[in-house]
Amino acid sequence: KGGAGGKGDKNRRRGGSGGGQIAPAEAADGGAGGKSRLQPSSPIIEQLKARERNIELSDLSLHITEIAQDQYGSRLIQQKLEVASDDEKQLAFKSVLQKMPQLTTDVFGNYVIQKFFEYGSSEQRRILAEQLVGQVLKLSLQMYGCRVVQKALDSVPIEQQVLLIGELKGNVIKCIEDQHGNHVIQKCIERLPTDRIGFIVDSFLGQAARMAKHCYGCRVMQRLIEYCASTQISALLDEVLRCSMELATDQYGNYVVQHVMEHSSRPGDRQHVMGTVRKNILTLSCHKYASNVIEKALVMGAAWIVCTVGLQYQSSIG
Repeated sequence: KGGAGGKGDKNRRRGGSGGGQIAPAEAADGGAGGKSRLQPSSPIIEQLKARERNIELSDLSLHITEIAQDQYGSRLIQQKLEVASDDEKQLAFKSVLQKMPQLTTDVFGNYVIQKFFEYGSSEQRRILAEQLVGQVLKLSLQMYGCRVVQKALDSVPIEQQVLLIGELKGNVIKCIEDQHGNHVIQKCIERLPTDRIGFIVDSFLGQAARMAKHCYGCRVMQRLIEYCASTQISALLDEVLRCSMELATDQYGNYVVQHVMEHSSRPGDRQHVMGTVRKNILTLSCHKYASNVIEKALVMGAAWIVCTVGLQYQSSIG
């Protein structure tokens, strides 16, 4: 049961907050509150459609920032970038760079910026990342900007990664509780060495139980449990274990408890959860959310659960 950003949700998470390159079909009319800057009847777009097969990226450079903000135009640029020569990319890059702030937060333009992070040269990626400096927090909380930040973290060297995420210090909880920002925090955990994300771990101190019960916070906690050494997140794990029964019965917290069982390498953590399960097995087995924890225990080899449930059930009715 992947739920709430669990393992079954892995493919969606890796893409972050809708982080694919090709503008999605559902955005045909602007999608999710966006609006295509150029309607399909635009002369520029109609000309492109008429001669699409014969168009090179260099043909788009003069109007590339306008074209990038149209759904069809954005798709076309992305496709051409994949096969363009270095010279063609550089010409287009210069045009895109001039309007990068506008494109980064645009419903279709953001995909073009992402594509440059993927197919641009290392120097072009470096320059693009520099343009994000001073704007990372703002972009992380924006529907389309958060995708560009995530792609940047996927694409640049660690020195630039550290520079970018440094702007989130002091605002980690704000990002975690945001529908877009939480994806950026997850990406930080996934992409950076764990010794560079201590400020994210520290933000959970005294708040782990609350975050575990938050619809986005639980996802970030799962990433921390997956990627960090148990010794690094020891205080976080202690908080979870202290209220494992409460979290096991929570619609989001139960996934965090499952992750502790599966990923914690600290001696005794799994046994602690199993002890909570053993003491409350009948109640948990019949609970909508806690039953997920029981299932995880079974998958991990706790076959005694079946016998214990049967005995306690017979005792309760007999």
